[in-house]
Amino acid sequence: MEDPAAGRPLARSIDLPRARAGYAAYRLFHGEEPATLSVKDQVAVTITERIVERRLQPGQKILEQSIADEFGISKAPVSEALMLLEYTGLVASAAARAPT
Repeated sequence: MEDPAAGRPLARSIDLPRARAGYAAYRLFHGEEPATLSVKDQVAVTITERIVERRLQPGQKILEQSIADEFGISKAPVSEALMLLEYTGLVASAAARAPT
């Protein structure tokens, strides 16, 4: 039996011209190729690509509203994506970096 999804392009990242890089970043986190990515995962992949490609520098602030506006989405999936990236160690929240 043939897979009905075979031959269809897969959604891999918001940054559509960089879909193959998005696939690589997704595999980094999840280990396999998904049929589609949630908005949160698309944002996480895009931010990861920017970090890996050094378009985002260490210590640079990532503003949730700016990312949300860039992609025309609410801040909720951006916040969730940043929490995922914080969990993996790619980003740190301002609260975590603040001296006590």
